[in-house]
Amino acid sequence: MSIPEGAYQIIDTLVVRQKDFEIDVTPEQAERWLTQFRYEYQRPINKRHVIFLASEMAKGRFSPHTMIKIAECGEEKFIIDGYHRLSAVMENKKPHHFFVKLIPFPNMEEIAKEYIRTDINRKRTLDEAVSIAALHEIIGVPAKYIRKVSSAVKILKNDFITAGGYTPIVSNEDHIKDILSWKDEIAFSYQLISKHARKTYAAENARRTILGILLYVLRYQKEKALMFFSNVYADDGLKQGTPEKALADYLKTFKAKGGTTIGGVSTAYDLMYVAYCWNRFFTGNNVKRAFPKDYVFYLEGTPIKRRG
Repeated sequence: MSIPEGAYQIIDTLVVRQKDFEIDVTPEQAERWLTQFRYEYQRPINKRHVIFLASEMAKGRFSPHTMIKIAECGEEKFIIDGYHRLSAVMENKKPHHFFVKLIPFPNMEEIAKEYIRTDINRKRTLDEAVSIAALHEIIGVPAKYIRKVSSAVKILKNDFITAGGYTPIVSNEDHIKDILSWKDEIAFSYQLISKHARKTYAAENARRTILGILLYVLRYQKEKALMFFSNVYADDGLKQGTPEKALADYLKTFKAKGGTTIGGVSTAYDLMYVAYCWNRFFTGNNVKRAFPKDYVFYLEGTPIKRRG
């Protein structure tokens, strides 16, 4: 075994003074590391890939100086790059030489960001990246709700430009930053929905279009947004013709079904109608019997102004 100069000889638990060192990792050590330093959001091991790597090691074709990255946060350590290689050492049942890099981080959020950057070439999905970042723990809402607002934040990008049919493309890391930029509104919106929404229409209450507008108006018109959306969600004793009743009935009629349509209408139309009801409420007007065909998206009381 190669032990770096100045290191404690407790390699199994990685108590070392040096942050970078080389070591012959035995199958027993690989198993201990994988158990002791497991990162919660590591994707499931691909057994086929592990067998391939083990085969390459057995044939002497696997590079002996590949890097294993281990994140440190206080007294805790997490493998953020090297799960499959260490698993392959166990599969091959022989030691393999690695370069080990210990990287200190101030908190788990920074570890999540580094893991996403390390894993970016492995085609991790956006939902996986959001899960890894543990945004539900940072913001204080259920993980399921974060997945819903993740779609809403996509719509918020570029001030609802998706109302015109265009969806901006952003990296996983930038999208996570976008979600965190709305963390206060996300936390408040969850409290609002949990308190007022009828469980019968849970999917409609939290679909991406209404959430996007809810988050946006919460930022600029919190009190009015609370009044409007709490009435919409509760749908209790509302009068016909009021914007709140119109939107509550609309949500029950046009149910969320995913994809580019919502109950037979486009995402753009859905945004338009939610905005229309908000705007009528904000200006103290009832809704008209027929939704204007030439309606242009805007949100009263926010930076998205009416054109003309």
